[in-house]
Amino acid sequence: MACIQSFREYLLWERGLAAYSESSYLELPFAFENHQFAISDNQPIDTAYSEQAFEGAAYITMDGKALTEPARALVRRGRADLGRYHLWIDAWRFVDTAGDSTLWLARRLQSSPGSTVRYEVLTLGAGHPVDRHVYQGWQLGRSYPLFRSTQFLRTGILDGVPLSMLDALYFWPILLVFPFGSLVLGCMLLRPRRSRRPEQVAA
Repeated sequence: MACIQSFREYLLWERGLAAYSESSYLELPFAFENHQFAISDNQPIDTAYSEQAFEGAAYITMDGKALTEPARALVRRGRADLGRYHLWIDAWRFVDTAGDSTLWLARRLQSSPGSTVRYEVLTLGAGHPVDRHVYQGWQLGRSYPLFRSTQFLRTGILDGVPLSMLDALYFWPILLVFPFGSLVLGCMLLRPRRSRRPEQVAA
């Protein structure tokens, strides 16, 4: 199965890099399609730079209005850019081959350290309202922008590239023939042979 996952991830990257140009945001606030985006949280800003993270809550704003509900995030008080929310919030811009630009805002949702992780993704294109979806980790391979925009928020081993039955078809002949073929061959070799009874010699 690891081979299938690696093969699917390779296809996702290959096709995605050919279909999109991309850029990530770091400075806060940032602009996209005449809208201003920022992130607010309940933690102070330390004057001394530090990568130490503190329990807090953060939410995304657009033009000064809350775009999401506050949710748990580990906040690096010593930073004022998007690195303040490393592993929790990320922002990407994708441009397809037709020249259409889309903003992808991704947020990791995890209410406590041991709870299930989900991923909230907001998308905004020119002339379109904000679209919001929440995904499980195994659903993040549905598209290259979805996979890429959540890349630095994923911490689970199985997150990001779901098992695709279509891609698995390339490997099923090997996966089926090798073990079952070996089993059949082994049974044939181990099958006891009937010994012929010696013919009675006429006296």
